[in-house]
Amino acid sequence: QKPKGRGMPELPHGVASCGQTPPITKENMPKELPPLPAGVWGKVVAKAGLMKYTLLDDQGSVKSCVWMKAGAPVTIEPQTKYSLQMMGADACFTIEFFSKKPEADAASLPKSLMNPRPPTSPVTVGLVAAAVVAAAAVGYYYIKSRK
Repeated sequence: QKPKGRGMPELPHGVASCGQTPPITKENMPKELPPLPAGVWGKVVAKAGLMKYTLLDDQGSVKSCVWMKAGAPVTIEPQTKYSLQMMGADACFTIEFFSKKPEADAASLPKSLMNPRPPTSPVTVGLVAAAVVAAAAVGYYYIKSRK
């Protein structure tokens, strides 16, 4: 592993993809980002907006940080503490996971990253509620017209 600008690691040779998160936004980001399991590397890719990736030491102190724009990847080493801050409402990222034994390590990927919590903003909840009401109304009028 060679440091890449500002002390950031790169993916080692010989690893293969073993999974990828769905797009993660401010609305569905896990409350805490877990360290990756032993043998699993992550590549964070900013899809939109601006993000700050912070590499932490074992005590939680900042070792280094880098700002990421859309398309900019950052590598997460196995069992490393880190944080991601999204700047702006449109910020979005994915994490692709890599391992030297992808089939075996796919099952050990953090569940909170693979299944992020559903969006819960008031706007999203309102849109879902409006869609349910509209569907119920259409169904009611359809049934009523068939009688």
